[in-house]
Amino acid sequence: STKVPEKWDETCSLLVIGTGFAGLGAALESHYLGMKDILVVDKMPSAGGNSIINGGAVAAAGTDMQEKEGIKDSPERMLQDMIRSGRGLSHVDLLKMIVEGTRPAFDFTLEHGVQYKPFVQHFGGHSVPRIMQTVESTGGGITRPLADSCRKHGVDMHLNAKMESFIRDADGRVIGLKVRERYQFPKEDSGVLQTYGTRKGVIMATGGFTR
Repeated sequence: STKVPEKWDETCSLLVIGTGFAGLGAALESHYLGMKDILVVDKMPSAGGNSIINGGAVAAAGTDMQEKEGIKDSPERMLQDMIRSGRGLSHVDLLKMIVEGTRPAFDFTLEHGVQYKPFVQHFGGHSVPRIMQTVESTGGGITRPLADSCRKHGVDMHLNAKMESFIRDADGRVIGLKVRERYQFPKEDSGVLQTYGTRKGVIMATGGFTR
């Protein structure tokens, strides 16, 4: 990590690293919770991260689309399906949290203008049809509307902005980031180094490309 600068190049309430499903969702949810001054950074020239290249398929239990097609489903049923598919190796408490969040997460995407095919699909490992897929059949069908919504709600999005390191205070608490702006992937020394301070914290949403 990097030592605290005498003067920050910029300060904000919240820093989010990554513009995939998690980063964009976190920025929007934080906005709704009353957070002002949200800064999102991503090293790539376009938003979406690894999420763009997934198939745009969302598994959710108990949706209106299922009900319309007469499909009986529930989070409990989905949980049992996933435990079975995981051959009993799953962390059940974590799985339960994910399963119970599928309907709210699906509804969240609808609120932000994501469009799905008008039918429910049946994918492997599920005992009933519960897959909704974007009309584009890609994750970009979700990240594009979420990124547009972020901009509409005043979230400051910096693309070509690669996180270099955390900046910590004397107690080891993360209070900012060193960021390489105008970064040109994959030229590691391209761009200009900037320091960004945060008053509330940093959300790491870099799970896809960085594994």
